[in-house]
Amino acid sequence: MQTTNQRWSMMSHFLRQSWVTLKRLPALLAMAGIGLCLFPNVLDAVEASGNMSYVADSVDISMRSGPEVNYRIIRMLKSGMKLRVLEKNGNGWSRVRDENDKDGWILDRYLTDKVPASLRVAELEQTMESLRVERDALEKKFNEVRQSNQILNQDRAELERLRSLMQNTLKVDNENKQLKIKFEQMNNELMHALDEKRLLERQSDTSFFVSGATVLGLGMLAGFILAKKRRNPYSSL
Repeated sequence: MQTTNQRWSMMSHFLRQSWVTLKRLPALLAMAGIGLCLFPNVLDAVEASGNMSYVADSVDISMRSGPEVNYRIIRMLKSGMKLRVLEKNGNGWSRVRDENDKDGWILDRYLTDKVPASLRVAELEQTMESLRVERDALEKKFNEVRQSNQILNQDRAELERLRSLMQNTLKVDNENKQLKIKFEQMNNELMHALDEKRLLERQSDTSFFVSGATVLGLGMLAGFILAKKRRNPYSSL
């Protein structure tokens, strides 16, 4: 009985925690959807405020050592690379610094403040993958809760059965106590009746003895009187 109650308590606690998680599922999915819609704009605002730019969606471009095409090429920049703009010369060139802290010059037309589509797609795919993982985890949690609920229902039925059995046991025990009391009362009444019977038997024996003695005495007295009359037949004359 104690083990069943402990399982009941543990399963109830687990069910409450899991139910809170499941209740949050619609809100989490809604927030994820809103985040997917607002993610590009929010990301654009954050990056623009940090004076960050990206290599525009195009073929690879060259970063040069100076603001002219005749300067040597330092490296080739791929579409979507993040750059920090250090200065603009006003002639269509910007001095930038890449993620490896290397400075150089590129044409302004190859820079954009918008997150490139290729980078957005990759980030959105990563976000969607995270959401899929979270969804799978929630589905697994839901299945665990459903199984736990089934076990909980079984434990509840077992608990009800034990409670009913206990009530029946208490009822039988109470009936046994009442029968015991009634038996003791009947036994006392029987003993009292036996005592009265023995008393009546003693009284009957005594009465019989007294009656017999009285009859015997009267018989002896009558015999004595008759014998005396026979000895003196004329005494009455």
